[in-house]
Amino acid sequence: MRLIFTFIAMLSLGSLQAQFLEKLAVSAEYRYLGRNVLGLGVEYRLSHHEAPAFNVGAKAFYTKVENKSKVLPQFNIEYGWGLNGILMSGVSVTPYAIEPQLQLSFLNMISLNVGYAVPIHSQKYFKGVTFGIQINVGVKGGKYYDYLKIGF
Repeated sequence: MRLIFTFIAMLSLGSLQAQFLEKLAVSAEYRYLGRNVLGLGVEYRLSHHEAPAFNVGAKAFYTKVENKSKVLPQFNIEYGWGLNGILMSGVSVTPYAIEPQLQLSFLNMISLNVGYAVPIHSQKYFKGVTFGIQINVGVKGGKYYDYLKIGF
């Protein structure tokens, strides 16, 4: 009997893992935050793939600060609204700044973003107007990307 319960538990965990991976994407990003920054991380879509995107993510940003390489964690949350979710708003948080931003997203695959970094640390490495591009690569046949909707 214990073997049957273990087998059922393993099957259900495998199903949950597959559903989790369908909504996950790897993201690569270039952003100007008062200095050039490269980011690599993961994005997870909380909403259904037919609803406007509601994403959460975590990245590691690489940059040079005072001629020294730094890797900084960044957490973000984004929500799509208007025009079938093409416009998105969100906020990113690093140990040095909070950055509200607006994005123009194409199918939740490529995003152009602009924002304003507000320093929260005594060392103001990141401040002022920001902009960048982000590319998300999801699982083939997954539920991370938006569908292309043509017509009214």
